[in-house]
Amino acid sequence: MSLLRRWLQPSYRRALAAEAAGDLDEAARLYALAGQRDKVADMHLRKAERAPDEAGRIAALRNALDWLDHEADVRVVEVALAGAIVLRARIDGVTGARDAELLEEAASLFEDAQEWARAAEAHELLGHKEDAARCYEKGGIVDKLEALLNSEQEKESDARDAKLDFQEYEMELAAGGRDKALAALRRAVTIASEKERYGDVLRGFERRFPRPGRIAVRLDGRELHFVGRLPAVLGRAEADIALRHAGISRAHARIGRDGGNFWLEDAGSRNGTLLEGLRISARMPLFGKGTLGLGDACQISFEESGPTLQLEVVEGLDRGRRFVIVDGPFDVPGSPSAVAFDEKGIARLVSRAPVLLNGNRTNESIVLIEGDAIETGSVRIEVPQWGSGSV
Repeated sequence: MSLLRRWLQPSYRRALAAEAAGDLDEAARLYALAGQRDKVADMHLRKAERAPDEAGRIAALRNALDWLDHEADVRVVEVALAGAIVLRARIDGVTGARDAELLEEAASLFEDAQEWARAAEAHELLGHKEDAARCYEKGGIVDKLEALLNSEQEKESDARDAKLDFQEYEMELAAGGRDKALAALRRAVTIASEKERYGDVLRGFERRFPRPGRIAVRLDGRELHFVGRLPAVLGRAEADIALRHAGISRAHARIGRDGGNFWLEDAGSRNGTLLEGLRISARMPLFGKGTLGLGDACQISFEESGPTLQLEVVEGLDRGRRFVIVDGPFDVPGSPSAVAFDEKGIARLVSRAPVLLNGNRTNESIVLIEGDAIETGSVRIEVPQWGSGSV
């Protein structure tokens, strides 16, 4: 169409005015009415340049492609479109099937244009390492190809190491070496590409470890709460021996052991600490059997036997709960096993004969964790959650 005839078209003149005013959408619409395909494409390309984000740029470039007729122009815009898709993926990540489809389109467009390095980048974002290597090879991009191959070899090596660490975790878990199992599982999470899979296992495993210095043990249906860090605090909430009553202070009293003898002292409580009904004002020894009190709210019987002090709540909201404070191994009656705490406060079951741990025979020292079921001699030992079972 001649220039004069175009000027005679009202839509063309209005299109020029809209373009001059910066209204590119209206200009594109009017140029389309005037049959000016190249001008329509140009308006969309200018919109792409002004787009506030990559999503807007992608949409404008697609619209431009619908109006281009020359193959050379189409190829240039397709490469620009592919670049916008890759940039968006770098910024926002690949979060769904639609994002993956767009990246596959971008990789194909780059390959058609023989933009091998950029095609490889799109394939890498998709996780298609073999396709990325193919593109680097076609483009003769040796350094990138070597880096990719080295990276894949490292990932394969890490995956093998993570698998071996996970196998070690399973083996130690079954044998009783839970501290070693925990270390192996943490290594697996650190190096594995499947971090979420191993991470879920790790979080669940960590939750099974009791707080250092204490463990609940159920012996033939009777639940005992072992405390192995001295001095042990008696009180509410997070105390080593936590008891329920508003009259009990958070840190009410302490029990320790020096020179082979257990002792009791008040920890600055509001309502005082009693021994055999009398309020104490200094550290007092605990010999044989007797009764101590946390104010008037709670009475506890005690029985001292060598390195152990057994406590039972005889009056108060927690009546019937039993605690065992240990400063050495506690022999499990009727079995060749003993419960002891190491220097880190980790509770272990040590036995002079093989035991069954969750159905698996083991001769190892067992790090006790919640959910364990152990058969030793004629005794069945279970490890419930602290404070969750019957008294």
